[in-house]
Amino acid sequence: MTLATVLLFGQALLAGQFLSGAYRALDLHRANAFLAEVMVVISAVGAFVDARARGGPRWPPLVCTGLVVAVGVQISMGLNRELAVHIPLGVAIIATAALLLQEAWRTSP
Repeated sequence: MTLATVLLFGQALLAGQFLSGAYRALDLHRANAFLAEVMVVISAVGAFVDARARGGPRWPPLVCTGLVVAVGVQISMGLNRELAVHIPLGVAIIATAALLLQEAWRTSP
């Protein structure tokens, strides 16, 4: 979850660079989005394993699954330039990732 959260925060930085005129940052923003999605999927699998095998809390796997869907929608909205959805959804995704990261580190063995 740590790497996923870092990549998701990086999305905001890359978007800011693009909006400041560094147009190459848009290509990095796009590539990073797909890498972040992979890391979120891996985090969801880890949350399910933790909940099942170690008896961890049951809510993180559900929230991680929602995050996987949200990031997929986010990528779609970005590719279609639906910024009215893309920007606020990005904020919600980062906030959710931060919550999950906090839980992951709090309950680590």
